[in-house]
Amino acid sequence: MGPLLYWITHEIRVLPNRERREPISSAYKEQQQQKHQQQEYIVDQYLVGLLKLAAKIIEILNCTELKSIIGYFSHASSSASGFMHLLFEKCAFAIPGDNTKQSASSTKTLSRQTQEATRYLMLSLCQECLKNAKILCNLLLDQHHNFKSSAPRQDITHEWSFDPLSRQKSLTGYVGMKNQGATCYLNSLLQQFFLIPPFRQGVLSCNPYLSAENTPELKEMDINDSLLYQLQLLFSNLLLSDRRDYDTCALVASIKGYDGQSIRPSEQQDVGEFYSLFCDRLETLLKPLPQRRLLQDVFG
Repeated sequence: MGPLLYWITHEIRVLPNRERREPISSAYKEQQQQKHQQQEYIVDQYLVGLLKLAAKIIEILNCTELKSIIGYFSHASSSASGFMHLLFEKCAFAIPGDNTKQSASSTKTLSRQTQEATRYLMLSLCQECLKNAKILCNLLLDQHHNFKSSAPRQDITHEWSFDPLSRQKSLTGYVGMKNQGATCYLNSLLQQFFLIPPFRQGVLSCNPYLSAENTPELKEMDINDSLLYQLQLLFSNLLLSDRRDYDTCALVASIKGYDGQSIRPSEQQDVGEFYSLFCDRLETLLKPLPQRRLLQDVFG
């Protein structure tokens, strides 16, 4: 059964993610709820079958040495880590990322069936196999602690009752923007800007480093303080991210008021006044660039 297991691990490794979470009609949704079968996911039954078949073969053979070999196994043609790492990162605990381009009608995700089959396979590989158990423990610990700096992961120190499903992109295919307190006026305006293709493409085509070098107030500052750079990050995430929303904290900090200080996220502003301020700041940053007339060309 060795060649069969080799083939299964190769298939799982090279198989693209074909599962999606699709919007369904209200009538069909009510019908499925009555049957207690909420079919919101398009499940890759081929992948689920491979995972279950591998687990069954491992259980039948029940060979510790074979489990260890499979857990560490990595194809010669691939620079990726072992099979346990692949299962963990690809099929068991995948969390929506920021760099996955999706269509407007679907969102990449992993179904409950795939996750359960993967975790069962990983447990089968860990039974009576200390090496695989150590790999799994280290992978789990890495999700909570940064061992390189000997400190907890700062990005999750404020996370309680964490649920990856709550971070998945909406079924509409659009990415939202986090409200920083009273920044609804800012979010609504920038979302409108994003939905204007010529403006969006013009902003994304700019060179923020060239702009910073030729803008006096930004010469001695970090690129992260550039409004143009933060606006590009926002548009890129709204366009490509697989998360439910984008954190606008850095963007808000990069927008300076007429007093030279960052706008206060907890202070409501008139959207018309903010529009004038935003365009004034952006126009200043665009002056050294070929896109200097972007605002005039789009809005007149």
